[in-house]
Amino acid sequence: MLDVTLDEVSVRRDATLVLDRASMHVAAGELAVVLGGSGAGKTSLLRAIAGLEEVVGGTLRIGGRDMTGVPPGERDVSLTFQQPVLFPRRNVERNIGFPLELRKATADEIADRVGVEARVLKIDRLLRRDVDELSFGEAQMVQLARALVRAPSVLLLDEPFASLDGELAGVLRREMTMLQRAFGVTTVMATNDPHGMLFLADRAIVLERGAVVQQGTGRDVYDRPDTAASALLTGEAALLPVDVEVDADGAWLVHRSFRFRVWAPELRRHASRRLQLVTRPEWWAIDPQGLIGGVVERVTRWEGSTTVVCDVNGLRVVARAAPGELDWHGIDVGARIGLRLARWVLLDPLDGRRIPSV
Repeated sequence: MLDVTLDEVSVRRDATLVLDRASMHVAAGELAVVLGGSGAGKTSLLRAIAGLEEVVGGTLRIGGRDMTGVPPGERDVSLTFQQPVLFPRRNVERNIGFPLELRKATADEIADRVGVEARVLKIDRLLRRDVDELSFGEAQMVQLARALVRAPSVLLLDEPFASLDGELAGVLRREMTMLQRAFGVTTVMATNDPHGMLFLADRAIVLERGAVVQQGTGRDVYDRPDTAASALLTGEAALLPVDVEVDADGAWLVHRSFRFRVWAPELRRHASRRLQLVTRPEWWAIDPQGLIGGVVERVTRWEGSTTVVCDVNGLRVVARAAPGELDWHGIDVGARIGLRLARWVLLDPLDGRRIPSV
């Protein structure tokens, strides 16, 4: 197992910086999820680690070793692509075993390693098949098996679930997570959909326009997003403009549809300014004593949690409660309910960053 460190790494493609002084660290054996929208630089970051993109600035180290000038084949890194890339004239068994052939392993060694990998990934029934007979999900698992068969120190996964339906993606998420834990291989996974992975990963890294704008545990990034991109990329979020009103007792955050008291001395510095309020469904609490009133439009229950969509003076608010959090008797369509914000984040529109100590 090796750690991966980027220190202000820049990568240029033609005249465009696709990575712009990106800094991050993934400890040995960790599973890191890299989040970013289309064009954020996720694939470029993985390709730079793998040695497929030239680093034009900064330092990239794997296991403490500076990778400048080190060719891809000497980095002990495996990269899988968003669209499975398999050799069409080789069956599944020979696709998986190809990296071992390059290492001049014996036929018996290759057969043993391929068999073990296929059984672990539960694709041993596919070994004799031609690759054009595989479903997309099966092809992804074959590509993963080929990446793992050589026991790399670092595994790079480029949006492995992007083209899969929800059920199959869920299966592969669980399989890949269990495998990563079992093998202990340092893994960096790029995705634009955090569902099911954010809180399973050891580290979340948010990319925006080629730069790392936040990194930390999934829970830290989810609860305290540093930017709008961090908020939107890590789960369901609403961004609302609010004005800061200050009085002798503290401050108010005022939206056109509601207002609420905030006990945060830091906000006095932002009196009469317009800020950006970040909320999530779980941060809205349904409370009979809540001073924000709403009318219930829809109630849905799924996997034990309950989601209530309500109208707050023309604003659509989504509140979600975990199992057992509240007695839902009487909360029906058309009912008037009280709401309060149990948690929130404020962003400064001047620099787009979270306002600390609020």
